[in-house]
Amino acid sequence: MNQLWSDIDTYGLGFLQAGWTVLLITVATIVLSWIVGFLAVSAKMSSVRFFSVIGRFYIWFIRGTPALIQVFVVYFGFPQIGIHLSPFVADVVALGLNSGAYVAEIMRAGLQAIPRSQMESAYALGMSKGEVMRRIFCRRCSASSYRR
Repeated sequence: MNQLWSDIDTYGLGFLQAGWTVLLITVATIVLSWIVGFLAVSAKMSSVRFFSVIGRFYIWFIRGTPALIQVFVVYFGFPQIGIHLSPFVADVVALGLNSGAYVAEIMRAGLQAIPRSQMESAYALGMSKGEVMRRIFCRRCSASSYRR
């Protein structure tokens, strides 16, 4: 029992600092992945062929390579082309880009699950495609606008 308290005294602060770092990386990665995912699904579902091809390639490529390889490429490969990132930022960027591809597929599946009649109804009410997408992604904003 005495050894346990000695180990906690020796390593406890290090574990707390590591836990805090992991929490920060997690929150930053989640925020970045939702931004990247939204941009990727917008590109993939775009009617402009160039954006659609870029979005599909990004999702295909990122989902097809291991996350560890992506972290290595960002951390060790970017400095080779003149982009120097701290370990924290490199990790957030690599994991955010990786998670963004998966978030994009989740968003795409959700958007494609909306019945065509619902989209046609929104267009019949005079909404633009951008307004429909905004109301889908920001339900709280759209719900408050109906309470007039």
